Amino acid sequence: MRTDDLHDVLERAAAPLERPDLARTALAGAHRVRVRRRGLAAVGATVALVSAVVVGTSLAGPRAVERPSPAPAPTDLPTTLAEAIPDEVVEPVWDVAGVGRLPLRESTLPETVEQPAAAPSLADAPVPAAALSLWGEGDTTYLLTPDGEWRSVAHPGPEPALATLSDDGTRLAMPGPAGLEVWDLPTGTPTTLPWPDDARLPVADLVVTLRWAADGEHVLVVGPRSSWWLGLDGSVESLPFPTNRYSADLYPTEDGRVVELAATLGGAGRAVVEWEGGRRVSALDAGFLASLDRAAVGGELIAAARGVGGYYTPRERSDWDGLVVFGRQDMRARAFLPIRDANAAYSDNGRLTVHGFLDEETVLAWVLPEGSEDWSLVAWHFSDGEMTRLAGGDAYARLTDVVPSLLER
Repeated sequence: MRTDDLHDVLERAAAPLERPDLARTALAGAHRVRVRRRGLAAVGATVALVSAVVVGTSLAGPRAVERPSPAPAPTDLPTTLAEAIPDEVVEPVWDVAGVGRLPLRESTLPETVEQPAAAPSLADAPVPAAALSLWGEGDTTYLLTPDGEWRSVAHPGPEPALATLSDDGTRLAMPGPAGLEVWDLPTGTPTTLPWPDDARLPVADLVVTLRWAADGEHVLVVGPRSSWWLGLDGSVESLPFPTNRYSADLYPTEDGRVVELAATLGGAGRAVVEWEGGRRVSALDAGFLASLDRAAVGGELIAAARGVGGYYTPRERSDWDGLVVFGRQDMRARAFLPIRDANAAYSDNGRLTVHGFLDEETVLAWVLPEGSEDWSLVAWHFSDGEMTRLAGGDAYARLTDVVPSLLER
């Protein structure tokens, strides 16, 4: 083995497993519980196999292509450091376990979202748009329209949890062995965008993240070592965004930039980095906001799940895990919703995910209470602390994406 190859193997083997694709991990865990209830066997072996695959892929998988050369760090980056969350924006502790008792908020979704027993295929019965997608039995993706109609799409590859809807709900992207499969919902037709020549992805499950650009014409594809913009017109743009095999907190914005929640030295905190094309234009230290994950960008605000460790009981509510809204430019916390998270179930283990903004003052979040098999979509009106519930469902019908703009009646 060449020295370079040995160094690459050792580097990957030593990489910490601190931030897997957490939301998918939580969903998969709930799925395994549900499978046990349905009498299926060998779930424990499956968990062990998944762990072995992760390690085996890191040690023995095909060598990933070299990343594009990182953009040089600008010398005039802002040095803003986020301050402690002020007491006046800290709201009462949210009882996550009692989410089912929240007042119901009217939306285009049914109160209970259930995987349909059968649904017409999207190819046979196109629809104008979908408000959410579920990963169902047989690796089928189910789409629910704002009018309450279901459609089905067979997933092309081994990562159904990555089915991603465009911001207007008119397109669906799913990774497959040959490339990115994109469905146009109004016509019911699929298009396959081949993987970039320099990707060398052996299977689609090495795709870490898919995110649509606001224009609905480009998809941000993040692999284990590289990332690209894939255009529906066949264009490919390689990007220098940092990536790893387990997660990528990269969020396209309406103004054409990409916000990255980058791990700081040691991985304990985050820096909020903004990219314009392949160039870093700002980098702000999250400081006392601590570790931020599973976020959404809405205009000049960012909402994220915030974790500070979770294994102890802090003295001040501002030191707890929870949901936080802060400014993109000044890192100042606008609102903080603390939660009790002694086992880091919601922060580190992905049972709380921000899905977007319903309006300028309302955050949409998915939550799977610890010890429960039922998820909920909740709305946090952070300007006054009001919490409502839009919908919920059995975790066996695994929510993969939701379109905030199509939820309001």
